[in-house]
Amino acid sequence: MFRQLTERECQLDGALLRCGKIREGLESFKDWLDDVETRQSKQKPFSIDHKALRPQQQIQEVRKCIINLLYYSSDAVFATNVLVM
Repeated sequence: MFRQLTERECQLDGALLRCGKIREGLESFKDWLDDVETRQSKQKPFSIDHKALRPQQQIQEVRKCIINLLYYSSDAVFATNVLVM
């Protein structure tokens, strides 16, 4: 019986460690989302000048790619959370 309790304690310690890592990941993700919201709110409208429009469009495409990458990263965090529970 003592052996079973020891094994269960080790399993619980591992689960708590994973939960802590998930919490850190979610906090980091929340901070990133807050940062994106702040940057988006400060973003100026696109320029009418065709010379300035192309670089603005490229920046927007890069931002979109970054958001997509982090979106899929967050899916991995949530999937890990489901495995822990």
